[in-house]
Amino acid sequence: MRSTRARRVVVEASASTANLGPGFDVFGLGLEEPRDRVVVEPCDGVEIVSEAEIPKDPRRNCAGLVALKLVEDFGLPGVRIRIEKGVPIGKGMGSSAASAVATVFGIDRLFGLGLGMNELVEYAAKGELASAGVEHFDNVSASAFGGFVLVLPGRPVRILHADPPKGLGVCLAIPELDMGSMKTGKLRKVIPKSVPLEVAVRNLGRASAIVFAMLTGEIGLLKDAVRDEIVEPARARLIPGYEHVKEEGIKEGALAVALSGAGPTMVAFYDKARADGRRIGEGMRRGFMKAGIKSNILITEVGGGVRLLEER
Repeated sequence: MRSTRARRVVVEASASTANLGPGFDVFGLGLEEPRDRVVVEPCDGVEIVSEAEIPKDPRRNCAGLVALKLVEDFGLPGVRIRIEKGVPIGKGMGSSAASAVATVFGIDRLFGLGLGMNELVEYAAKGELASAGVEHFDNVSASAFGGFVLVLPGRPVRILHADPPKGLGVCLAIPELDMGSMKTGKLRKVIPKSVPLEVAVRNLGRASAIVFAMLTGEIGLLKDAVRDEIVEPARARLIPGYEHVKEEGIKEGALAVALSGAGPTMVAFYDKARADGRRIGEGMRRGFMKAGIKSNILITEVGGGVRLLEER
């Protein structure tokens, strides 16, 4: 059985926003704030400790699932995982992904497993079974690498990473709306099983334009590129105020407004040289209020990634 090389490891991993309109399960952006902090210590078995309202049964917890898998695969004695939630739970900002990524990174450091970043992402994605019912890699990749990520499916999965344009602003409107447990899994079920070819082609063109914008810095392309005709329309019907939020955010200077992941949070992208994120946020807040929904506004930076804070 493998022994520890440290007694305590503290790790942070960032929130993320996924899909960016047409990039379902493929595109993700790491966000500089907010973050989850995870403390990993050796123990017998797998324990979850947190003051947040998250499952404490490791089999029902994203961090617990990845820990159980690592314990099994590497013959580890066990770990105690203390989770301090900074990323809002169930809001479409990669909350489960942040906890899972920080946990895998922490266990890797605690026991000296020598995992590469892609292996780390592969394990972290197993935690998404607890929240979505399926493994998916967009949020965990963005939380681990930070910046803009593109997921190439397959075994092993490949993650392409790039630093996005420095002038890209991000504003999130986080509604006080409870979508219930297993929210992501439920919202995956409303996705259409087939679409007309011309719709798929238009989505492909927009997704390609997003990649071009991220690599070249032509932020203005996002105005037409961040629009989905397949997944987001099906989910938007379940988000009160969706159209109002988009309309008000764009009126105040956003290039585009979309669901953040499965929602209900909505994310606006803007050119920081041409628009004020605070005004965009107030516009999005008004949009939700038109549907009688209160919301909190977060203006953040693209960045993030997993960080080791302490090892002793």
